[in-house]
Amino acid sequence: MNPRQTREFVKLIREQFRLQADVRLLAAILQTCAALNQPPLDWQGKLRLGRLTPEYRSISQQYEPQLAELERSLDATELDRLLDSIPPTEFLN
Repeated sequence: MNPRQTREFVKLIREQFRLQADVRLLAAILQTCAALNQPPLDWQGKLRLGRLTPEYRSISQQYEPQLAELERSLDATELDRLLDSIPPTEFLN
């Protein structure tokens, strides 16, 4: 894999984990609304606020050190090692 492909793949992995955090946050918003028997008013605002929480960052940035190292090295072996370290259940279907 050439350096450009590696960088693009790293961006894709980052986006994957950001989306994973969004899905979990949106599910929590909907569950809260359902429990309170209220419609999900201003869910976009709640999503924006939720993205600022440590819990959201822990999901969306859980592999950030490895991704930053991979970007610095642009090494396909490092990419393989990173992918092997991520459990399949960590990826959205």
